[in-house]
Amino acid sequence: MAKVLVADDFSLTIEMLESILTEAGYEVCSTHDGKYVVKMIENEKPDLVILDVYMPEQDGIQTLSKIRQRWKELPVISVTGGGKSGHDYSELMLDLGADGYFTKPINTTELLSAIEKLV
Repeated sequence: MAKVLVADDFSLTIEMLESILTEAGYEVCSTHDGKYVVKMIENEKPDLVILDVYMPEQDGIQTLSKIRQRWKELPVISVTGGGKSGHDYSELMLDLGADGYFTKPINTTELLSAIEKLV
């Protein structure tokens, strides 16, 4: 069973993804803050990370950069609600090494398909 780490500051998004992923047969661990992601990767050893762009303390951009410094092959799917700035971070996240990018609300079928291809 593959393990997925979900990092998102919005509790409802974490709950939704945990439910979807668990039902699809994945083991799930989660955090609300990007600053804990690296430590969780070390401890939990996930097979894939779902990473929100907008988070307190350390956003997804900073977090993805730190992930790629240590784990070049770990699949990362970036997600965002778009944020207040309306800026599209998809190109930046993909340039930084994300393996996929989804805008909230997330299409569950497309997300599960992307995960299946990566793990």
